Amino acid sequence: MTDATNQRAPTPTAARLDFDTDTTKHTTLDGAWVPRSRDAATELVDLVVALDARQTRVNLIMLNPAGWQGHPRRIEVAGRTVRVGWFVDLDTAVLIATTDAYRRIDLLVVTEDTPPGPAPATPPGA
Repeated sequence: MTDATNQRAPTPTAARLDFDTDTTKHTTLDGAWVPRSRDAATELVDLVVALDARQTRVNLIMLNPAGWQGHPRRIEVAGRTVRVGWFVDLDTAVLIATTDAYRRIDLLVVTEDTPPGPAPATPPGA
């Protein structure tokens, strides 16, 4: 596992990210993320930029290594370092991020092999 620095300038619109804005619902997932590729360094930088644009500054991302190319332990984004943890016990369809304010964000990871239909209220396998 290595550190990764993305050389291109990411844009807030690069990551396809959708948050549930209905705060009256009590669901396990906070939203969904649709990565464009399996290149972990590129996709995670784009995700962090998109979260930053939503005033959500993450400092740690946790996900399952299955299906990802490259497994960086740190990524450099907007002049700061974001740690990345790879956990084989974490569901492959879920990404967990923590913020500077100790808030946890759970995202459904929607990939090309995700079955069509509405997202479940809880992560698969939970």
